[in-house]
Formats: sequence, C-alpha cells, structure tokens
Amino acid sequence: MNAEADTNPLADLNWHTVPFGHKDSYPLQVLAQLLSTRTGRLYKGLVLGSGAATDVYAAQDSRKWAGMFNAGGESRDGRTPEEVEQGIYSELEKLKKDQVPPEELQKVKNEFSAGEYRRLTANTPILMELLQYEGEGDWHEINDEGPKIQAVTAADVKRVANKYFTKENRTVAIYTRKPGTTPSEQPQEVPPSMPLR
Repeated sequence: MNAEADTNPLADLNWHTVPFGHKDSYPLQVLAQLLSTRTGRLYKGLVLGSGAATDVYAAQDSRKWAGMFNAGGESRDGRTPEEVEQGIYSELEKLKKDQVPPEELQKVKNEFSAGEYRRLTANTPILMELLQYEGEGDWHEINDEGPKIQAVTAADVKRVANKYFTKENRTVAIYTRKPGTTPSEQPQEVPPSMPLR
C-alpha cells in the first residue's frame, strides 16, 4: 500500500504469524527483541549504520485467534521509506542465514526476565497482566511464558525467521509526505516495540 499523509515518510511491514500460546510465538518474541530497542539490530543497522532511518521498531503481536509481526521505521530526511524497507529485509536475511550468537541471545533473555520482574512488583500491574493474558487465551501464561522464552534457542530463532518472513506472507505500507506539507520538527511517534512480557 502506498499512502500520502501529513506525516514523516515511514515504512511499515507486517507478516502473518501465530496466535497466543503457539509454540512459535516465543521465538518470534525473542526475534522481535533482537531487532528492536536502541541496542537491537534495526537501530544499529538503519539508524547508527546506514543512516536511512531516524527511528525503527519491531514487535510480535499474538492475539487469541491469530498473530502478526510488525516492523518498520521512519526515514531520515533525504532518504526514502523504501530504503528503510530494504534495510529491514537485510537484517531479517542475516537472521535467516546465521544463528544468533549466544551472548546476544542471552542479553535478550535477560531483558525479558527483567521486564517480567518489573511488571510483577505491584498489585495493579499484576491485575492488568492477568486480564490481558486471560483475554488473549489463558491467564496461566503469566507463569508459563517466562520459562518458554528462556528455552528459546538460536536454532528456533533461525527457523521462525525462515518460516514466517517470506514475501508471500507480508504486507507493506509506504507512507510519504503529502505534497505541500512541511516536515515536523519533532520526529513522528512510531508504534513502540511490544512490552516485554
């Protein structure tokens, strides 16, 4: 899809994946975390590396009946959303070909563990987590998800990268600035990566 709007240029990519509780949802969550945040591969490759983007994101979103993986980023002035799109494919191809190094995989698992601990430090966040898990499929997942994330291997990440990130399984939206509008002084707020849960 190509769209014009009063916005900074953006590439937004989605792949059909798996519903809540599916065995592949855990390596897909790990893969999303490998790509996202300021220490992730997309930021290092597209913001700090090629300079094609000003901001990037990636998230696995498993719902009750189906799921999707979303990745994208805002292009830097003088660069195009298509360059951001190609940069995302490039990072995914690396994950398809090579296994994630053990220290990088462990860093992501540590981030999940830390996020899990932070969420469970007060009653209200625990209540919200229980409601969300039950709405998506099963409240027991609040206890079960952590060990399943920790059990994800580099081979699992490579397998799901090859299985789901195909041309036939994706949709792509390219947003460009509407003629006659001016760039915003503030970077456009892009969807945040999924919370670590």
